[in-house]
Amino acid sequence: MAKHSDADIRPMPLMHLVRVVNGWGDAPRAAAGESHDPYPVVDRLRTDSPEFWGDFAQLDVDDLVGVANRVHPVFASESGAQCAERLNELVAQTGIASSLVADQWQVREVWRTPAANRLLAAATLALVTHLRAEPDAGRLSTCEGTDCVDVYVARSPSARRHYCSLTCQNRNRVRNYRAKQRAATARDHATRDGGQ
Repeated sequence: MAKHSDADIRPMPLMHLVRVVNGWGDAPRAAAGESHDPYPVVDRLRTDSPEFWGDFAQLDVDDLVGVANRVHPVFASESGAQCAERLNELVAQTGIASSLVADQWQVREVWRTPAANRLLAAATLALVTHLRAEPDAGRLSTCEGTDCVDVYVARSPSARRHYCSLTCQNRNRVRNYRAKQRAATARDHATRDGGQ
């Protein structure tokens, strides 16, 4: 039986978790040069998904920053083992526990956590339930673009995504192209200067 201080939780929608980590996390904001910019408006979360965020009446920026900073390392894991280890740490820290409850003859699983840990537990549970359905931890990743460590979930069958968005992918291609052009120009100048 759950303690009175425990609360039922449900997984945060995974795309909302990505949005929280990228919008409020210190690492993504620093990589993008946005550390001193204002945070996104918290109430937009409630507006966009009242069915989930309505459960968090006292939600504030500090709560979202804390969750984002604790979850980002799971996405930034360098191996499946590291991902599992980091996620296990979050499960232990939040005190998530499953229970079975019955409504007449219908038995279902519920998840509970101490009430103070609800938001981080919902974020953690989002990752746990995702990995139950899709155990490839490599699909949880961070952007390889320059000046970006935003997190993303690769959903394509090949899971060969390397960037958080087409914007980062295109920006990286342009940078690579320009770097190759500069290198080629420098080689041409060196060849001409060396030949004289």
